[in-house]
Amino acid sequence: MTKQNSSDIFAELKNVLATLPFHLSDIEKYSLSTEIRNLPGWDSFKHLTYLMAIEERFDIEIGPEEFREIGTFSDLVDYVERATG
Repeated sequence: MTKQNSSDIFAELKNVLATLPFHLSDIEKYSLSTEIRNLPGWDSFKHLTYLMAIEERFDIEIGPEEFREIGTFSDLVDYVERATG
């Protein structure tokens, strides 16, 4: 995979989120500081589904410890950068 910069990764994370059947609106308004677990109607199943989609899209593995530590989009961007770097 070609190394992407953080803004490209963030854009792709939002694109992946938009493809999932979560019926979220205003995805384009989410910022790096947005708490993923505080998205409207978010629950542990949606969190797991989203992170699994991220794993597939970026061909990475997110371990249980990281799963618990990823709170914001910034955390997720940082993790993807490290995992793909």
